[in-house]
Amino acid sequence: MRIYPVNNDNSRIRLAGFALVICLAQLSLALIFAPHGQGPAYLKLNEWDSKHYLSIVENGYRMEHVPPTGEDVHADRDNVGFFPALPVLAQGIKKATSLSSELALLLTSQVFALVFWIYFLLLLGLRASRFYAIAAVAVYPSAFFLMAGYTESIFLAALLGMIYWFRRLLRAENKFHKVAYVLVAGLHGFLLSSSRLVGGVCALFPLIQILGIPSGEKLRREAPWALITVGLSMGGVLLFFGWCQIHFGQWNLYLKLQELGWGNLPNYWALLDPRTYVPHLFFEDTIDSISRASIPLTVGYLIYLWRKDPEPKERLGLYGVCVLMLFLYVSGKANAKFDSMIRYTLPGFTLLVLAHFEIVLAKRGALPVKLPARWKAVLAFSFLVQLWMEYVFLHGHWVA
Repeated sequence: MRIYPVNNDNSRIRLAGFALVICLAQLSLALIFAPHGQGPAYLKLNEWDSKHYLSIVENGYRMEHVPPTGEDVHADRDNVGFFPALPVLAQGIKKATSLSSELALLLTSQVFALVFWIYFLLLLGLRASRFYAIAAVAVYPSAFFLMAGYTESIFLAALLGMIYWFRRLLRAENKFHKVAYVLVAGLHGFLLSSSRLVGGVCALFPLIQILGIPSGEKLRREAPWALITVGLSMGGVLLFFGWCQIHFGQWNLYLKLQELGWGNLPNYWALLDPRTYVPHLFFEDTIDSISRASIPLTVGYLIYLWRKDPEPKERLGLYGVCVLMLFLYVSGKANAKFDSMIRYTLPGFTLLVLAHFEIVLAKRGALPVKLPARWKAVLAFSFLVQLWMEYVFLHGHWVA
């Protein structure tokens, strides 16, 4: 279980600069593909779900009709079906800078995209050969959402931040350091569970991770810290549900709106249903096919790494959180044609990439200098799919 603290100013500057270059490259691609002459190209990154977040930034949470009158919450703009972290932070930036809501939302997402890449690089370690791990995540078909007015960046930044600081906590001996690390990890976890419902499940990472510690004094010593971290991390989702109960009289209003507006009727056996893994390339449109295909690919990657890992307990937290995310997302989207799964598998895929490169380092002591041609072809194909999806999204069409 590795962490790579940055111990000098030059390394910190270099790492932050590297992360900034990645973000600028992603943003440049978006600006190239965005339509020009139809308003600012930059604002085309606010589409579809971004409109709901914008309505929260401008008017707060509201219900046009209680209960909604239509079969689609988009019609009534019932924005309680979206978690508060992104719009609340965007609202804060708007007030602090006097930017428009649209710019504040995008700036919030892109700042957290930078934070995500910084944590990703920290977890990889300061090695030039980490390029392959960066490329694997950067070319994932839905990675361009990191630049859009969506929760991808804030969710991933909070998730990796919690993992990074909790790992530091496990390695710390000084009690003062442990208190500091548990607070920072808990703050990241709070943000995580404030950004998406599944963040409340991902907040269990500390407890899952310490299960990999052999029973004994160290396990007894670290368990209270894990419980404190989880307790702090769960605060985001609990606070949101509590607020819904006080304000609307329904703590589970979010769940009801997800069911009404997007057809998210849970099927908790979907992950074990063989039909989930059957390609539908000739029976549904291309976007649905891509989303559905991400499920067997992610599950297959997870199984491959678990079997290949010489010390899976070292990465038990990464695997466990990935399994939980897959279970909840696949269960929730099974009756909605697995809509948006290409976005929802991005966090799990990112964790698996981190696990993969830790395994390679553990076995070889260094990352490969060159990738086999077949893996280069896979990365190139994934990048082409991403470019196509990005083009479609920026021209106002639904992709995920």
